[in-house]
Amino acid sequence: MPTLDKDCEQDSEAWFEPVCNDNSQDIHGAWNDRHTALLELGHWRSLSRPNRPVQTPLDAEQSEADELYRLVSYHVAKWKDETANLSSIAKMVLHPSYLRLIALGGRSPNVVGILLRELRSEPDYWFEALKAITGEDAATADSDLDESVRLWLEWGTVRGIV
Repeated sequence: MPTLDKDCEQDSEAWFEPVCNDNSQDIHGAWNDRHTALLELGHWRSLSRPNRPVQTPLDAEQSEADELYRLVSYHVAKWKDETANLSSIAKMVLHPSYLRLIALGGRSPNVVGILLRELRSEPDYWFEALKAITGEDAATADSDLDESVRLWLEWGTVRGIV
């Protein structure tokens, strides 16, 4: 069995590919031996991801939430910018960023919360997206913008979303 110090050297650019001086072993056998030695020494965790912190499941969830928030914010801003001069709500809801928000809402229930917070801070026509994502319509057909905002925020409050 090769030892870490004598038979295998670590190339700093390719930390995962050992270079072995023992020509009788194939590279996979040497790697497995090296892996076992690292585990025994308690160094495997620190060498498995050099210069990177070990990511916990909570970190991964937070990263996903951050990425979702960034993506939703991007499409909200793009939609607002590119539809600011439109008077047709039908054209506004057919904008690619609006449709993308609906698609994102189908993948993550957190999109509804982000849109409701957006609705609270800067009221806009998110009602069709919310209706498409949730399958519910909190506002009535004859509601104006202010009443629709109030009804959707009530809907979100009752469900613990906002």
